[in-house]
Amino acid sequence: MTRVPQNESLVPREYVEKLLRASAPERTEDLKILWDRYQPEFYVADDGAGVMLSASKKRVVFDQKTMSVYWLLSYAAWRVLDCYSPAILCALPPDGLAERLGLDPRQLPLTNPAGTTIEAVIRDDNGLAASEPQFEELIYSARTILNAKEFLHDTWPSGIPFPGAERESLPAQDRATFDLACMSTAFAFCHEIRHVMYAKDKNAPSSRPDEELACDCWAREFLTAKLGVYAREQEWNYEDILGKRSMAAAVGIFVLYESSERHGDAGSEDYPPLADRMDATMRNTPLEPNHNFWVFYACVLLGILRRRRVTPNLTAQSAEELCALLVDKIRETS
Repeated sequence: MTRVPQNESLVPREYVEKLLRASAPERTEDLKILWDRYQPEFYVADDGAGVMLSASKKRVVFDQKTMSVYWLLSYAAWRVLDCYSPAILCALPPDGLAERLGLDPRQLPLTNPAGTTIEAVIRDDNGLAASEPQFEELIYSARTILNAKEFLHDTWPSGIPFPGAERESLPAQDRATFDLACMSTAFAFCHEIRHVMYAKDKNAPSSRPDEELACDCWAREFLTAKLGVYAREQEWNYEDILGKRSMAAAVGIFVLYESSERHGDAGSEDYPPLADRMDATMRNTPLEPNHNFWVFYACVLLGILRRRRVTPNLTAQSAEELCALLVDKIRETS
């Protein structure tokens, strides 16, 4: 539940700017212009039960406990690959799976016949009995921390780096997740900044749900719109960078889902349906249909459905198509 903040302290501007610049270095000049025009202020409030991340006029307020939970949920979201990538990959045409694994397609027909569904793979996946409880345990820990009145360090799950850890001191796998956690937090902050911009310009969409969708889209746009120039300047692969930032946005959607009240998934007077937010933020991402991003996003979507005790009987011709079908299934079950 969202609550009224207590005992707020101003966060130095450079802290927020550092996070946003690290997540989208190519937007450094845009950030200077944005801050000069809108002067958003970030405040940290006392911990309390429930979520605290909201914007009003020129203020964005959060608490450390909510940020810690967002961090933990980002790590949980990465674990969906361990749980559900076999089901996602096997629900795609066998030749695509063979290419990903570097195998001759003739080696796969007995284990991955055409038309294999997610439900069929889940049913026969013996490894899921070990990986899924670990994923569920992280979600349970996050929600326990979120619902507590204050953050207690001894409730933090073992094996997960604590927020504020030095990135370079982490194992390679954790460094990748560290980057996603930082970028998904930047995505959430950008969403709130857009609310501040609407309030100052007095041009917000006519309904609150429409404003939420517009803020989601703006946050995604801020993190991706100038990637082409940045990739060329750094001599990096554009699709690699876009895929990584798109994964961060997918993590942001997952964090939003797991930190929100379940009864709001179908939409409310103030918020759009979860599936609409997914479509507005993710659909039409300009990456090839079987890019790793789509596989990761499909795993995130399947993780949400499995948390609802729904295992879809789906197969698709591409990972992108499978994502669209999974979002439809989320809409149906909201």
